[in-house]
Amino acid sequence: MLNLKLIILLVMMSVNMNIVVHADELKYLKELKIKNTDITVKREGDEGDLTSPAYLYINNKKTNITNDLIFVENHWSLGTKEIVLISSACGGNSCGEFFSLLTFDENEVFMTELFGNGGSPDISVTDGHIFFKFGRVRKDLPAEVVEYDNGKIFGVPTDSDKEKKIGQKTLELKTTKVEYSK
Repeated sequence: MLNLKLIILLVMMSVNMNIVVHADELKYLKELKIKNTDITVKREGDEGDLTSPAYLYINNKKTNITNDLIFVENHWSLGTKEIVLISSACGGNSCGEFFSLLTFDENEVFMTELFGNGGSPDISVTDGHIFFKFGRVRKDLPAEVVEYDNGKIFGVPTDSDKEKKIGQKTLELKTTKVEYSK
C-alpha cells in the first residue's frame, strides 16, 4: 500500500501542477529553513521599534537587504533552485508592500528588484514558472502580472494592455547578487 501511495505522489509531482496561493494566504514569516540555509529577519534595535532598520540574514550573516519591514512570504523548489518570496515596506500607515524574489543557486544568492503595486498578489506555479497577479490599483489601469522564469523576472501584459501581445514578456527586471559574509 505504501508503494502505491509513493507511485501516486511521484506521478502527481511529474504532472504540470498549478499551485495557487491567494493574497490572504501569504505567510509573513521572520524565519525560514530551506535545505542547509537559514533565512531570518532581524531588527538592529528593539524589535518593536520601526525606526531601526530590519535586515535579512542568510545563515546568520547580515545581507545588504534592508527596510523598515521585511517578511519571508513563501518558498518554492524549482529544479535545482530554491526561490524565496520576500516582502518589504516602510513603517508608515499608507505604505504598501512590495516584493522581491531571492534565488538560491548553488553557493550564490540573487535578488530581483522590487515589484508589485502596493497590494498582495495571487500566486500560481505552472511548468516551473511563478506568476504573481496583483489587483487593479484603479479601474482604468490593468492588473499587474509578473512572471518568474528560470532566475529572471518579467512584466507580462494583460488583456487591457492593447498595444502588446497578451502573454508576451516585457520589461525584464534587474537581478543583483546578494552580498553577505559567508
